[in-house]
Amino acid sequence: MRKRILIHADSMRRDGAVMGILGELVRRCGHNVVVSGQLATRFYLKHWRPHLLFHTATNKLKDYVAAGIMSRESRPFIHLIPQEGN
Repeated sequence: MRKRILIHADSMRRDGAVMGILGELVRRCGHNVVVSGQLATRFYLKHWRPHLLFHTATNKLKDYVAAGIMSRESRPFIHLIPQEGN
């Protein structure tokens, strides 16, 4: 089954290339993948409803729930990718 996978890069300058490579590897496994920055992640969480979310900033997840973008019903499986300072 093809999964919708959203990969968030908190800083496209610092993490963009690495997340892009990860996205391409996952895409080659047959899944639908989007690599997004801070503004686009909110859109994709609300309208695209991914099955899996790779995220680099743990503090942002609470903001998504508070803003109504993620709920218990629509919450994707979340995998945190640590970045410098976390």
